[in-house]
Amino acid sequence: QQKIAELDAFGHTVAHDLKNPLTVVKISIECLVKELRNYKDSKVVQKLTFINESTQHMVSIIESILLLAGINRTRTAQSTRFSMKKSVEDALQRLKYTVESNEVTIKKPDDWPEIYAYAPWITEVWVNYINNAIKYGGNPEKNIKPVIELGFDDLGSTPQKSHQIKFWVKDNGNGIEPDELPKLFKEFTRLHSGNTGHGLGLSIIKSIITKSNGDVGVESEIGKGSTFYFTLPVSKAAVTHHSNH
Repeated sequence: QQKIAELDAFGHTVAHDLKNPLTVVKISIECLVKELRNYKDSKVVQKLTFINESTQHMVSIIESILLLAGINRTRTAQSTRFSMKKSVEDALQRLKYTVESNEVTIKKPDDWPEIYAYAPWITEVWVNYINNAIKYGGNPEKNIKPVIELGFDDLGSTPQKSHQIKFWVKDNGNGIEPDELPKLFKEFTRLHSGNTGHGLGLSIIKSIITKSNGDVGVESEIGKGSTFYFTLPVSKAAVTHHSNH
């Protein structure tokens, strides 16, 4: 346990130390691109733009590692009761440019239930799930744009589990091969090798929801898209009971 804690702390420190110089490089390249916008040699601007995109990709990886490390190091988060509507709206606001640039259609209910969790973490869950749905939704070869449905189902309670609500994100992509399903929600696992991404999103989701006393999962069928979901408790008592065990 001590070795794991030491490695975790070391990884967090390294990631933090890498982020600062990379951010400086990224900002410097962005300034160069702006200054050279009217430069005759467009290849220079293209190469700088490519470098900038690669740098942003590295920054995103580091931010994901820092987020995952922070989640794993947190024993209990400051959970509160809040409406899921705001969490969904915050996530969509963060993804506004991605949604618009990919001509994504979002379908969602007007009313959402209240749940008990740490709101900033749950927003991260929505951001990661929706971002994946945009990435893998639709069919570019057939010029089919991504259509994403957001929703929830009240699961009620059982003798083994407290009152839970299931939240889900459904895409209109190609679906996931059955043999790939068990690999999901593990660090650095991508949904499809052909797409870009560092594969930390689903493991971040799993860490967050596990610490929130919920479950994660996916239902998928080839040619019919995928539905990624997570469950959360409705009451404070469920989270308190879980954290005491």
